[in-house]
Amino acid sequence: MNRSKPDIYKIVGANIKAIREAKVISISDLARQCGMQADNFKELEAGNAELRLSTFVHIKNLLGVSYEQLFHLPDEYER
Repeated sequence: MNRSKPDIYKIVGANIKAIREAKVISISDLARQCGMQADNFKELEAGNAELRLSTFVHIKNLLGVSYEQLFHLPDEYER
């Protein structure tokens, strides 16, 4: 079990990627719908880019998921 503090950008990015892939949405399509370049969206999914609140809400709405789903911690982190 990892007791270190989770990197929220990496967690949210990984959750966005997992949900996007589960819904079979291409990174190019989702990036375009968010007004972003695919390369920038890849950085967001990797947790290497800060996410503006307005972009976060837009992605949440496009994916049709809850805030909880996007902030879900991986099992290796203690809650």
